[in-house]
Amino acid sequence: MEKGNLMMIVIIVLLVFLLATVVGVAFFAHSAIANINQEAQTRDPFDNTPRVLRENEITRISIGDSIVTNLAADGGGSSGRMARVSVAIGYDNTQGSNSAATATLINEHREVIQSIVLAAIRNTTYEEMSDRYAMDRLSAEILQTLIDGFENNYIVAVTFTEWMLI
Repeated sequence: MEKGNLMMIVIIVLLVFLLATVVGVAFFAHSAIANINQEAQTRDPFDNTPRVLRENEITRISIGDSIVTNLAADGGGSSGRMARVSVAIGYDNTQGSNSAATATLINEHREVIQSIVLAAIRNTTYEEMSDRYAMDRLSAEILQTLIDGFENNYIVAVTFTEWMLI
């Protein structure tokens, strides 16, 4: 009887482990697919309603070389830790002359955009940068700053093409 109970416990443990593995793989696969099929939300210029852009409707422009900067310490100042990032700015390429104007705006203001990215990263601690959602949070923060600063709703995405913590 003891061997039968022991075997039943082993089978139950294996089934629980298998179920946990399947759930974990499904979760990470869903996250990966969501990242691959990134879409940006913008506002329709005619009726100001929310509009979702597909990946092929977003053109990305690199803002230049990698940015290397110190990260903030928990109590302010420098933590001695650094980050190296590269960034591309995405804009809605479906708006004709407005799209061209947005591309020109991004190209002409690369230094300003780099400064905005630099400020956002310098105000972030190593722990915050190490967080799983740090890229998403910083992208949203930088995007909102760009939209507000340039008063341009055609800028729709901030994409990190390099992300390294040192």
